[in-house]
Amino acid sequence: MIATSPEANLEDDMGTPGGTERILLVDDEEALLMGRKRLFEKLGYRVVATKNGLEALEVFQAQPHHFDLVVTDCTMPHMTGFDLAGEIKRIRPDIPIVLSTGGGAADLLEKAKEAGIREIATKPLDLPNFARIVRRALDKA
Repeated sequence: MIATSPEANLEDDMGTPGGTERILLVDDEEALLMGRKRLFEKLGYRVVATKNGLEALEVFQAQPHHFDLVVTDCTMPHMTGFDLAGEIKRIRPDIPIVLSTGGGAADLLEKAKEAGIREIATKPLDLPNFARIVRRALDKA
């Protein structure tokens, strides 16, 4: 179980849940990456944004206990979100992972479960729902 501080369940003016945890954010679409980074920082999270799975894995390997959650895109060049999740889980099996995908989540549920992915966020994502998915992944035992 991931322990959360009393501040971890902060909400913004719109009732969007936030927190103080550290997130490793991965997406090859820079505009989405920076937009999500700003969103999560506004909600109180500390975010490290990376542009691909290889870069994210390098960052994670250097400091595997520095992060409380990984949020990764599913389809990226060089390393998919599933491949990244597998590598990260080998290093630190307890880390929660959220997979963001443009495909149907129902088709990915079994594969995600096998990969140890805690939540699937289906694009297009409205920001309050995405924030709730992240909060839920962090709060799950």
